[in-house]
Amino acid sequence: MSVDASKKQRVACVGAGPAGLAFASEAAGRGHSVTLFEKESQLGGQFNLAKVVPGKEEFYETIRYYKNMLELNGVDVKLDTEATPELLEGFDSVVLATGAWEKLYEYYICYILLCVLLLERGWLSH
Repeated sequence: MSVDASKKQRVACVGAGPAGLAFASEAAGRGHSVTLFEKESQLGGQFNLAKVVPGKEEFYETIRYYKNMLELNGVDVKLDTEATPELLEGFDSVVLATGAWEKLYEYYICYILLCVLLLERGWLSH
């Protein structure tokens, strides 16, 4: 069910993964003018990795559903487009839905190494 927005806004959504797809569909359904920016050539973000796992084929349907909702609600989809500050000028609001970090483990390794160094030097107590 769609609810009209009390004040229609021009909204940019950066990232077309699960969160970006859901936000853009809902915001447009409520009457906002939404432009969805995705730097990759397809919608779905991390769902595109998940959908190829045996038993997780439902992610194909989820992406198809949101693609249809974007079209139905008139979302302006910009694939292969990195959202630069220049492109985001003129929007009333900007939503960042850039998703998960693929290499988050690297940050954990750096954190662990830093803690070991601090412990060795006596700057951190156990």
